[in-house]
Amino acid sequence: MRLTVICNEPPYPPFDGGRSDAWHRLQAFKKKGVVLQVITWQSERLGSLSADHIEAMKAVAEDLIVCRIGFDIPSLLRRIWHLRRYPSYVAARVLKNSDYAAVLESVRAFQPDAIWIDQIYGGVLAQKLTKTLKIPMFSRSQNIEHLYMNLQLSAESRFTRKFALALVTLHLKSFEFEFLRASNLFFDISTDDLSFWRNEGFENGRWLPPLFSRVSTNAPCSEPDKYDVAFLGNLNTPNNVEGVKWLLTDVLPKLRERQPDIKIAIGGSNPSDSVKSLCAMSENVFLVENPESAFAFYESASVLVNPIFKGSGVNIKSVEMLFTDKTIITSKIGTRGLPDEVKEYFCIADTADTMANYIFDALEDKYPVLDRRNVRSYFLSDAIDKVLKEMREYI
Repeated sequence: MRLTVICNEPPYPPFDGGRSDAWHRLQAFKKKGVVLQVITWQSERLGSLSADHIEAMKAVAEDLIVCRIGFDIPSLLRRIWHLRRYPSYVAARVLKNSDYAAVLESVRAFQPDAIWIDQIYGGVLAQKLTKTLKIPMFSRSQNIEHLYMNLQLSAESRFTRKFALALVTLHLKSFEFEFLRASNLFFDISTDDLSFWRNEGFENGRWLPPLFSRVSTNAPCSEPDKYDVAFLGNLNTPNNVEGVKWLLTDVLPKLRERQPDIKIAIGGSNPSDSVKSLCAMSENVFLVENPESAFAFYESASVLVNPIFKGSGVNIKSVEMLFTDKTIITSKIGTRGLPDEVKEYFCIADTADTMANYIFDALEDKYPVLDRRNVRSYFLSDAIDKVLKEMREYI
């Protein structure tokens, strides 16, 4: 099978949940013999791509096309024009005619059997290619986007960011419904979200959890842990920013009452000014921007936390952490969308006192890590076999 995969942001380096989900699935496709062409977008906001990043993506994809999200006057005017019909994240990725013609020529030359699109924001390009080439389109749903973005909007207090999110939510619900209906199949990350779509009358959805090729042996790491506690996530989205703030202002003082020199690492992409300020003001709190490897970052700490209280889909970092042999402490939201038998492997803390107590107990080895190999089987790359079988029915 030959697939043209459209990613709304570069899948590598995989330093946040969306990129990680896309990157590990690309690796799973390649492992199963699928020949890949990857189309993605790049901008200053999405982070710079080094030569090493490009080479890593080219090692997975036979062909790589990187489009630019422009911030010059003509690009901004085109985006404003497209806001009549599309949410701003979609409008930013509508290619001008000359760029579309070049992309179409490359895709024709690649001769894909189908289009696969990660998330909906490159949806205009995906639908145009599908109609022009008369091939099927399959999509990945990571959230109920219109609900998720409205949550982000309601949680945001900064005026400029709130205005930007308001433009993201513009036409978003109607575009999302239209796009999922246009997909031959969409593969939802969350069992809960899939139930939502079925209640809305969608019969073309399937459950596909995030995939990983990593299999831990449950052997302890030979290197001493650099930090006591670690959190990893996109450090600009309101729900993660809120979680970091709660961790450092509500939980950290309780931790310092019993262990004044406790070390906490906050890692992730695109940290907001408030996250930078909180980390800078807190002694023994270390900000690690854009770590190259999520798993290397996780291995640097004794205890992993995910204090998140708003969101939809599946929290990818919660699943990633199952592939370590560390105690994982999160909220109920942090296990949303996962099967019940998987949720049993997390310590659930929705209050600062509970979080602090779990952290201390974990640091004192009061929670022997259960063998996670059985639950990891949900998320191993061989699960892509069923996806490929269903896709072939449309090709």
